[in-house]
Amino acid sequence: MNWVNPYYLYLLWFVPVVIFILFYRKKRNDKIRSSIADPHLEKVIWKQDDKRVRWRYIFLLFSFVFLILASARPRWGREISITEARGYNIVFALDASSSMLAEDVQPNRLKRAKRSIRGALNELPGSRVGLVAFSGEAYLLCPLTLDKNTFGLFIDLIEPDIIPSEGTNIGEAIRKSSELFSDKMSGSCIIIIVSDGENTKGDPRVEALEVRKKGIKVFTISAGTKEGAPIPSFDSTGKFVEYRKDKNEKTHISIANDDLLKMIANAGDGAFLQGEGVELGLLVRLFKGLRKGEFGSERVSHLKEKFIFFLMGSLIFLLTGIFIKTGRE
Repeated sequence: MNWVNPYYLYLLWFVPVVIFILFYRKKRNDKIRSSIADPHLEKVIWKQDDKRVRWRYIFLLFSFVFLILASARPRWGREISITEARGYNIVFALDASSSMLAEDVQPNRLKRAKRSIRGALNELPGSRVGLVAFSGEAYLLCPLTLDKNTFGLFIDLIEPDIIPSEGTNIGEAIRKSSELFSDKMSGSCIIIIVSDGENTKGDPRVEALEVRKKGIKVFTISAGTKEGAPIPSFDSTGKFVEYRKDKNEKTHISIANDDLLKMIANAGDGAFLQGEGVELGLLVRLFKGLRKGEFGSERVSHLKEKFIFFLMGSLIFLLTGIFIKTGRE
């Protein structure tokens, strides 16, 4: 099961609180009644039927729970729909250097970036997406495709050890990404660099200016923070060994170079987004002024929303609770 608005589920924590309050209220009322009237006269004086009151509260409580579940919009069961693919040509260039293992964003920069890229795919229906991984060199992992599921499989493959060359060469990533575009493509061509900006080879602004001449826009996303964090090292089994050290044998703190990423975006006629991690959803909104292309039909697989069942259940429980008579016959 999947939830569109999972944060609504936090409201379920109020359920045990409500139960406790109702239980405490009943105990207090029972104590007050027993202290005022003789036990044999309670049934005559007290006009409410405790069992019916209890059932009313149970139904109303279930109505509240089902309403919360409906608000969270549960989804399950996939269905396929055919839509006209209309969007952009976008190549994601993801930094796979060792500095992306820094944990100034959780769980680390690389995993956070992957998660955000996957989330951005939901906001790019009809667009063709490609993938380039880079560190000291850049490699094409996925050509432009409408198949978001295939694209997601290649995202999972990106780890620092996938590229043998050390360092970070953002300029090479821009050049390699631009090779996926052609002059006759329908729709705007966009490169999105997802990196902490710790460039160690060349000047990436030169490459950004070159692709700009071809009508390609370069956007950059900061995958780290200005506070930074040390870079962990792991052995072949994935066990933590130590934090990387600089030339003076001190722990190296990797800090996101937002200034360089801004300059790359300016040179590439794109935009820069800063923040803790990668917020690609905000970046997608900047594409609205760009030209969309026609890419034919696209098969889209998505989960069916089932909130209506919980909404109906909430209504049934609510009406049942309301119409329960609590007085004695």
